[in-house]
Amino acid sequence: MTRPDPSSPPPRDEAPRIASDPARSELSAAHRAALEAYDLGLTRMDEMPGRAAMDAETADYAEFVLIVLRRSGNPGESGRNILARNDFLLQSPVPGRRYTQRCPNCRRPTIYHERYLHAVCDHCQSRATDRAGRRIIGFNTGFGGGMIAYYADTVEHSDGSQREECVETTRTGVCFVDGHPATMQEARFGGIVVQMTPAG
Repeated sequence: MTRPDPSSPPPRDEAPRIASDPARSELSAAHRAALEAYDLGLTRMDEMPGRAAMDAETADYAEFVLIVLRRSGNPGESGRNILARNDFLLQSPVPGRRYTQRCPNCRRPTIYHERYLHAVCDHCQSRATDRAGRRIIGFNTGFGGGMIAYYADTVEHSDGSQREECVETTRTGVCFVDGHPATMQEARFGGIVVQMTPAG
């Protein structure tokens, strides 16, 4: 009998069992720290007691896991349930791989993408505005690609009122974060990415 590759994710039927028990040896120190931070309601690993004791690679991966838990969870949902549902998170981190980067606007951690080196964190993306300072949200238009920006105050109404498009941002991608120039665009594999415009 061969041992499973520790770098590959566990079989789908094993993920809920592994994730449900935070003390299991299959969970790395990064997984356990991220789950603890999530359960404490923390948004960043640097808020976590004992964070200084982690080596840089473990802290980087724990930060990545915590960001994914925050993005994937529903209010009040257990971090273990989210971890089980996103079983790709149960694989061991790849040594030497970078998982997070600092937001160029506020310095909070965000997921590292080599393609989007100036991408802002979720917190800053939620504050993107048009030129006049009105908050906007970007959406994918379909499976074939495309992006459309709406004014946030017309999207968040539950009364079924009409969404109002921010035509300039849809057309040009120009937006602002805390008054600084940025761009909003469709990400390569779907989703929306907001990047700060580099100075110069």
